[in-house]
Amino acid sequence: MTSVHEASGKMGRADATSALLPALRGCVIGLLLSLAILIMGAMGCATRGSDRRSDIADNFAVVAAGTNGVAGIYRSGTPTAAGWEALRGMGVVRSVNLDTTSDPVVSGIVSRQFAMDAWQQMFGPVGPQLEAALLEVGPGTIVHCAYGANRTGTLVILYRMRVCGWSKARAIAEADGLGWGNSMPALKEYVEREPDVRR
Repeated sequence: MTSVHEASGKMGRADATSALLPALRGCVIGLLLSLAILIMGAMGCATRGSDRRSDIADNFAVVAAGTNGVAGIYRSGTPTAAGWEALRGMGVVRSVNLDTTSDPVVSGIVSRQFAMDAWQQMFGPVGPQLEAALLEVGPGTIVHCAYGANRTGTLVILYRMRVCGWSKARAIAEADGLGWGNSMPALKEYVEREPDVRR
């Protein structure tokens, strides 16, 4: 027969175990999410866009062509060493860098960094960097992140909608062609909250 003292000891352990289970479950989920982010980043799955390559950079594309002596606006992954020189020759004077790695010093090109790491792309916030970076985009700008797909794609979607007057669907379709469709949740949610315009 079990004594009252033994029974109360067993109940105390059971209560403690059941109280720890939700906390333990939360820790395991957090660790699994962190591991997934690290693996995706290491494999390039989280941010790699299409396989478009040029001598300038992966995923290089023209956002606005230069005309009448005014330089254009371009987007890409991180430019190669030769790419930076080519961009300077195309009239680029400003780099809007959304990556966590700093740009090299390139004579004649001012670099402005608005870094968003994998954690921010997954959980936020991304708004402060995107809004500040958008103010820097103008003639003679290269907008880039590591692969030119997710962070760059999000900023160009905002530019297309706010500056060019494109509909959200049109801006997203263009970005999807350069790999934006596999972007992390915080980037997609930011675009989803953007009011749609039609033109």
